[in-house]
Formats: sequence, structure tokens, C-alpha cells
Amino acid sequence: MEFSRLDDDTIRCVLTEEDMKEHGIQLEDFFKNKEKTQSFFEEIVEEAKKQVSYEATSGVLAVQVMPLPENGLAIVFSENRENEFDGLIKNIKDMVGDLKQEITVEKDKKLTQVQLRIFAFTSLEHIEMFTQAIPMDKKIKSQLYKNEKDNLYYLVIEKGRISAKLFKGVCEKAIEFSEFISDDSKILTYYQEHFICMIEKNAIFNMSKIATY
Repeated sequence: MEFSRLDDDTIRCVLTEEDMKEHGIQLEDFFKNKEKTQSFFEEIVEEAKKQVSYEATSGVLAVQVMPLPENGLAIVFSENRENEFDGLIKNIKDMVGDLKQEITVEKDKKLTQVQLRIFAFTSLEHIEMFTQAIPMDKKIKSQLYKNEKDNLYYLVIEKGRISAKLFKGVCEKAIEFSEFISDDSKILTYYQEHFICMIEKNAIFNMSKIATY
């Protein structure tokens, strides 16, 4: 839980998913559980006193709650009612812009360390469309599995010898046609043991050759 001052009257509190679990609060509680939310806000104000020396004078706060990527939450509260619809909103937009930039940088760093990513496609046609949307000048290490229980196709994309930039671009394009599942190699081991292996090597290249799109 991190606090910062946006101006003399406005405080920003950013909570991670772990913070919310620790306090037993969910986003839905802010809309359905008034008593629980009120108690949580009191904890927030008390913590703000410790971290940024915040002192509420009127007891009346304008509060903005905003969900963030990675299941986080941003809470902005202010006693300055005059700035509620201009300065406060502007500060929230600035905050979101900064957070998006930080998250993008963090994801880029993480992706450079990832060696594989797994995506679930609802049909072979979607896989074909994906293969037509990426450069095919280099063969990308990849495998294709099918789970007969959920009737989904799981495409495993490995970094192999391609550049981190190309790997990142291919994975970002895959998101447009599928759902990201995991980057854990243990999941691949499970697929190898329990799913049907449709294409063991160069699945992306082979699917691109039969694509009708």
C-alpha cells in the first residue's frame, strides 16, 4: 500500500492485489458492501496519516476508486470539493498514465526473461489467422496441442534463438487471436503428458503453410 500527495488536499493510495487480499477487500465490495467499505476507508485514512502526514479536517471526502492492471486498485480522496471535477480528475488521468508506463516497462523486463508462452485458441482458423499476421522470415520454435475436454488448441511459443524483440512482437500479436495462459514450463510438461500433440515442431510455420486466409 503506497501513498502520495497529488496536492495539499488530495491523497493517492495504490494497492496491489496482495494488499487487497491482506485487508480482505475486493473491488465488488465498494459497490455492494457499504459497511465493509467504510471500515476499509477508515483504515486508509489512518495509514495516510502515518505515511504522508495527512489530516482530515472536515470529515467529508470526495473519493475516486479505479481498478488497475494486475488486479490492483487506486483510491484517490480529497477534501477540496471545488477541485473534485477538474483537478482531481486530471490528477487521476496523470496517475493512470504514469502507472501504465511503469507497468509496460515492467512487463517488457519480465518478457526478456521468459523462455516460452502458452496461448489458448478456440479454433484452428484463429491460429491460421495469427500465423498470417506475423513475419515468417524465421522459423519460431513452437508446438500445438489440443485438449479434447475443453476443445481448445494450445499453442506453445518458445523464444529459442529468435531475438527478444521478435519474441515480444509475436506474443503480443498472439493475444489478438487467443487468450494468454501461462509462461510456466511446468504447464508445458502437463500438456505433453495429457493433451494431444498435433504439431511437435515449428507449429507456427506449418500452420501458416495450410492457412487459407
